[in-house]
Amino acid sequence: MKTRWLPIVGTSLLASACGILLGMLVLSLMTNTSVQADHNITTSATEMPKVVQASQVNDKQPENLEKQNLEKQTESMPPNNPLVASQDILVDSKVPGNTVIALKSPEYQTKIVAFPATELFFVQAGVFNDGKFAQPIANQFSNKNIKAVLIAEKPTRLMVATALTRKQSDLMAKQLADVGAELYVKDLEITPKPTTIHFIIKETVLQDEKSKVITEEMLARTYQQYVKEITTVSHELVMGRKIGVQGLLDTTNELQAHVEELLAYPGNEKNEILVQWNEHTKATAQLLTGQAKEKSLGWKLQEQALLMFKNFKVS
Repeated sequence: MKTRWLPIVGTSLLASACGILLGMLVLSLMTNTSVQADHNITTSATEMPKVVQASQVNDKQPENLEKQNLEKQTESMPPNNPLVASQDILVDSKVPGNTVIALKSPEYQTKIVAFPATELFFVQAGVFNDGKFAQPIANQFSNKNIKAVLIAEKPTRLMVATALTRKQSDLMAKQLADVGAELYVKDLEITPKPTTIHFIIKETVLQDEKSKVITEEMLARTYQQYVKEITTVSHELVMGRKIGVQGLLDTTNELQAHVEELLAYPGNEKNEILVQWNEHTKATAQLLTGQAKEKSLGWKLQEQALLMFKNFKVS
């Protein structure tokens, strides 16, 4: 009896052992699958591709396109035009190599220019309430190829010559003694009438263009230098002395260049003083480059100086 149960018990034990082993195998497989899945999820989360923000793509293209358009506009602008828009170069330090060119037009400011007074000594042939009464005396000088000029109004003064010093005026008056007119040397101050002029604001043009901008101070300084030189040179020539005229010609051309530049600015084209000075400096330059003899040139330059003072305030 004991002998029959032994195979049965052995078989049962073997089956149980196989079942346990099979269960352990299944559990091991399930565990490995779960771990692998977790690993894959972690790896996927870690290795997900970076998302590029829309602004990093879309904003860059218009910026480059705008830069190209602005550069094309700059290249197509006409050169040497004082009224053409200038450029400001703005650099974005956050983006290396990213330069944006912003265009900005020159801006103007209106100034009432009050020129400084200049003291001069005049050879005067008379003072009149009405200029027509001065004509007979003026004719006396015309016979000597010298033109007397009426300066100022009510009263108007008939002037024949001008100089920087009384001594120079006295010498010229002596040269005119044979005309027969009664002459006086008068110490007077002449001043151009205040005028409204439009100037470019320096801060609205490029750095290398700032030195070319005409200012109120430049205009006044060149005008004063011109008056000084034309009276000095003309006096020396009238007295028969040798003197070069290149310095006066250079100053004349400089004043004319300033005036022409200002006349090109909007609002200045009808300015009375600028228009008169433009015509005046052209006439002076023509005299200086002409073929007139020295003494004749001296009196013609004297006439030019007096004509410039024609509408000035005299005191």
